[in-house]
Amino acid sequence: MALAAVQARGKAPLSLAEELVLAERAVTGPRTQVIDLQARYDSAVSGSRHQEAADMQPELTAAREKLLIAEAKVTALRHAQDVLSREDAERAAEAEQAQRREQAQIAVAEAIDAERQATAGIAAKLDLMWTCVAAARGAFTEAQELELEAGRARRRAMQARMSCGDIESMPAHISAPNTASVLAERDPLIRELLRWTR
Repeated sequence: MALAAVQARGKAPLSLAEELVLAERAVTGPRTQVIDLQARYDSAVSGSRHQEAADMQPELTAAREKLLIAEAKVTALRHAQDVLSREDAERAAEAEQAQRREQAQIAVAEAIDAERQATAGIAAKLDLMWTCVAAARGAFTEAQELELEAGRARRRAMQARMSCGDIESMPAHISAPNTASVLAERDPLIRELLRWTR
């Protein structure tokens, strides 16, 4: 962030990033001063100007302290920025985990409801199946009863014809329709159906 943008904030509270910008810029002056003083001090020492070097020692020490303080502020602000970044990442991860947990709970509830409905559907379909089996068995039984009724009707017709002289005597055997009976004898599906009980 440019210094002008920071300065434009006026007296408004500065953010951590803005404080760091100012602190990093504030290191430049003390660092330059230390470099300059150190060069002059080294020159005095190497030139055997011991008194000059001794006179410069307090100023160099003070400049180093000022630089260390400025650098420490930058280090502290960078550390704080790292801490905040980690905390933001942790909060985001927690929020994401909470959202996943909520979505999972919704999915579990929906799955349980779907299972309940499916289970109820199974029972309903089995009830329908047994109802259909019973209806099929009943219809087949009625068909067999109608075969007997048709046979009895044929016998009555023969008796009536004999009584009026159309025929001299009753046939030895009067067959009845046997469509259903043949199915019971020859069709494995029908035989199995007739054995089914609930």
